[in-house]
Formats: sequence, C-alpha cells, structure tokens
Amino acid sequence: MQNSKKIWQRRQILLAKRGGIVYKYTAHLNFSAMKHVALSLLAAACGALSASAVDASNARIWLDEKIQPDFTTIGTGITSDKHGTAPAFARTWQYVSIPLHVEGVSQGDTQPHYIPELKVRVSLAIATTDAKGKPTDTPEMISKEITYVDIPLAKHARKANMGESVVNVGVFVSPSNAFKLAEKDGNLSKKLIAVAVEGTFQGSSCNRVKEKSNDGVKTAVVVNTKEGRGLTDNWWTKKGGRTGAVLSAISETPFVHQYASLGFPPTNPMFGGAAAVGGPAAVAATPDEASTTPAEEPADVDATPTEGDEDSTSSTTTRGKKGKKGKKSRR
Repeated sequence: MQNSKKIWQRRQILLAKRGGIVYKYTAHLNFSAMKHVALSLLAAACGALSASAVDASNARIWLDEKIQPDFTTIGTGITSDKHGTAPAFARTWQYVSIPLHVEGVSQGDTQPHYIPELKVRVSLAIATTDAKGKPTDTPEMISKEITYVDIPLAKHARKANMGESVVNVGVFVSPSNAFKLAEKDGNLSKKLIAVAVEGTFQGSSCNRVKEKSNDGVKTAVVVNTKEGRGLTDNWWTKKGGRTGAVLSAISETPFVHQYASLGFPPTNPMFGGAAAVGGPAAVAATPDEASTTPAEEPADVDATPTEGDEDSTSSTTTRGKKGKKGKKSRR
C-alpha cells in the first residue's frame, strides 16, 4: 500500500514536470504561430499593394510661379451668320490652359503610373469691361470644379516609389458668357489677372506646401501684376458671380473629343457637367440663354444640343413627342 502511494506521488510529480515542459513548449508554439500569422498577413498586404501599385496612393499638386496663361480662342466651325453682323467673338469659345505639376506616391516600392482621380478647382480673376470697352472697377472672380481621371505619371527624378508629370487643366468660356465679362466684343485676351488651382485627392487637400522661399511653388499665380495689386489675400476663396458669367469644363463644350489634343486628362463625367453642390465654385455651367443672341445667330453652340448627344436631346425630344400626341388625341 505504501509502495503504491509512492508510485502514485512520483507519477504526479513526473506529470507535473511534463506538464510544465508542455506548457512552455505550447507557449513557444503560440508565439511562433502568432508571428507566422502576422508575417503572412504582412506579406499578403504587400502583395496587394504591389498589385495595385499602378495607381498612386497619395498625390500633391502645385503651380509654377513662372507660368503666364492667357485666354485662347477656339472656333466651333461656324465662320459667319446669315447677315454677317454678329461680332467675331460671338461665334468663338475661349479657354485657359494651366500647366499643373502633379506628383503621385505609391505605398509599395514601385513607381505609380496613374493618379486614378483628382478633383481640381480652377479659379480665375478676370478684368471686366463695359459696353464701351472701358475697364470696370471690380474684377470678376469665378471658379469651376472639375474631376480628372487617369492622370499619367512619368518616372520621378529622385524617388523610386513616386511618379511625376505636368498636365494641363483648364476651363472654357462660352460666347454669351464672354460677353458678360467683356460687353463690347467678348474678347477676353489680356484680361486674365490671376489663376488659382486647388486639388483634392481622396477627400483631402493635396496642394503642395511651399518648402523653401525660392522653390516657386504656388497655389495661385498673378498673371497681370498691375491689375493684380488690387487682389486680396486668398482671393480665390472669395465669393464672385457679379456678372453672372460661368465657366465650363471641356466635357460641357463642343470640344470634348479634343481633350487629348488640347493636353487635358479625361474628365468624370466625360460628357456634361457634374451636379452642383453649392457655393461659387460649384455653379454648374448652364446653356446660354437664347435671348442674349440675335434670333438668326446660331453661334451659341452650347445653347443647342450637339448632334449625336442623346443625353442632351432626350428631354427636348420627349416633350416634342408628347405635344404631338396631345394634338392627335384632341382631334
């Protein structure tokens, strides 16, 4: 009996010792397993990043203070009206093309090739003139927000996980809106005072901050220094709209198919304008009022839907069909 008790005690001690060894080994295994799982997750994440490294995960933009943009005319193909009495600029759109520096950063080790989407708010300060061609006291400040997509990036000069590019962003002024700014002839050449560009990437501001006093990084650039003396600080954040003129994205013009030849990235939407969300920056470009142009004047192409654009003609066509059906039913 006594021997049996001793044997039982020795067995318990041995099991206890073995249990301790097993516990330590199990703890070691648990730590190793956790480490292995963590490394596996990290590897999977890196694999996901490398798979999506075509797109930038971060971006920043800026203007070069040396740029000197101005309004450029672009014809619609309409060279004259029936009577030849309308001013030349009544048949011509005008636009401003602004070179924009863009950088994209990848979370991986490879260079990103595209910025998938970038919202850009373009603001212009424009010197206005009255019906006699005399300058008015107050310049007009108008803005337009445009969403660009698939902005290409070239290899960065210094960093392997970055891409850089200079792309053109721009806004258009239709014939009738040009006459609201320059009442005599609608000519906006040499009337641009300053430009500003603000970028938003994935919901956050992405304008590059000036790092050195001489690095030339700008959010806004004064083109006409004489007229620009009267501009207030952060003028592009101030409310404009005194003349009622609005800006258009290329997607809202007859020149949408020329975006590549004009050096603009594609937009979203590709055709038409985005819905307005309020504020002077989001005023949607509306069709030009027919009342601002002589009855025989077909110049305002933006007031007439372009051929083949089903979206712009569908509502008008539908109303016409309903009207005809109504007449037949009354008969």
